[in-house]
Amino acid sequence: MQRSFSRMIETDKGYATYNEEILSMKKLVLLLSLIVFGSVAEATEIKVFEMPSEGNHHLNSYYTVDRNTGEAKVNLSVMKQGRGRGNHPQTKYFRTHVPGLRFDSGLSAVVFDYEGQEIECAKVTQRTIFRLDIIRDSGCNLIARRTSRYVTSGNRTVKRRFYEVVIKIKE
Repeated sequence: MQRSFSRMIETDKGYATYNEEILSMKKLVLLLSLIVFGSVAEATEIKVFEMPSEGNHHLNSYYTVDRNTGEAKVNLSVMKQGRGRGNHPQTKYFRTHVPGLRFDSGLSAVVFDYEGQEIECAKVTQRTIFRLDIIRDSGCNLIARRTSRYVTSGNRTVKRRFYEVVIKIKE
């Protein structure tokens, strides 16, 4: 026969065993952690570009800015590896204008107007040598990826692959 010893402690509701008090504290900590971590929202993704896939290629997405007009655009480069000896990689470039995306010269940043608020997506700095713009993500990430989904054409449903670029807003 096994005995368990527990201390009696006084609580605001009367007397309880030490084990019961520890159990209620664990429940409280669990409840608080669910409230805190449950309220953390997922990052919002906005699809800004999509095109049919041409195979399994290397994708890269980045911003470009025009300081004179205040335009900011999203670029996608698709690099196809050369086959065989002496073949070089071939790269295709695609550029799209995203409504609400612009270059703010006062902030020196790429700004995205989303649901009535301005989000700084990338910080733009300029190097003194060759006056090149360096653009680094800040408030949102620009992500290029391959996706697949089922597409219906006529009475047939087929699985198609796509390249897409999304802006993932950090919250």
